[in-house]
Amino acid sequence: MATTVIRNADWAIAWPPNAGRHVYTREIDVAFDGSTITHVGKSYAGPADKVVDGRKSMVMPGLVNLHSHPVGQHQDPRRAKCCEPNCRRRERG
Repeated sequence: MATTVIRNADWAIAWPPNAGRHVYTREIDVAFDGSTITHVGKSYAGPADKVVDGRKSMVMPGLVNLHSHPVGQHQDPRRAKCCEPNCRRRERG
């Protein structure tokens, strides 16, 4: 996989292991390889296949897409299509 680095993000919401909670941090780098976060902190020094300028941005590493359809949610035919553009259920409507 290719490593992507977001450099100098103005803001980031991170979860430091020693804090036990989310914290707001400033001017950090976030590196990830595919779906694995490899660095959240100051001055990433490892290899990077792609570098993204994080200035004027807020980064929230580790978010998970919790989009789901509980059983019976789309029984009404007027609501048969999903609200998410990439959802597999959209194809059925």
